Amino acid sequence: MDNHVALLDADGNPSHRRPLTPVRVQGRVAVSRHRAHWPVGAAPERTWPPRQPDFAEGPWLTTASVLRGAVEVRLVVVSESGPWTLRIGGYALAADERLELTADGAARADGLVSRVVGLRGLPVTRVVERTGTNAYGAYSAIPVVETDGPAVPGELYAAAVILGAVPVDALPEVAADGTVLWPDGTVDHAPLPS
Repeated sequence: MDNHVALLDADGNPSHRRPLTPVRVQGRVAVSRHRAHWPVGAAPERTWPPRQPDFAEGPWLTTASVLRGAVEVRLVVVSESGPWTLRIGGYALAADERLELTADGAARADGLVSRVVGLRGLPVTRVVERTGTNAYGAYSAIPVVETDGPAVPGELYAAAVILGAVPVDALPEVAADGTVLWPDGTVDHAPLPS
């Protein structure tokens, strides 16, 4: 979930993304593809040598990251239709005490802000809290955005993933063709094949 692009199956189980295939890196833009897949059955007991579980395969996801300062814009295209919800996770923050959660999906710890803002097609915003899962503190929180139904194949989804204190009004706009327009007029292009 932490910085993870995933499809959630009908039971809410997130897909795995390894291995991913690099497509290109150019300037501030990096593009990769991976086949979503879910483990089938119970996790194997401790065995040696370890064995890979069986997986049910899902669609291909093509993902681009456009980096600028404390903001990463993630763009995603899903190749096939199905019952899957697309989820994009942000940075986990951890602390020894419960984190402050805000209505805009931000988690705050010692002045550090982690936020994910849906820019295209990701209207559901929430923060997932965990206890005892992070080495940096007993409590952790991860902001996420999601589609409000099954992801549409060929549709471009985009979110801004932020770590720092960047105000929401400083975020870019993302066009359907993968053009990222930053507030100062700078343009990045991250076209994704479907």
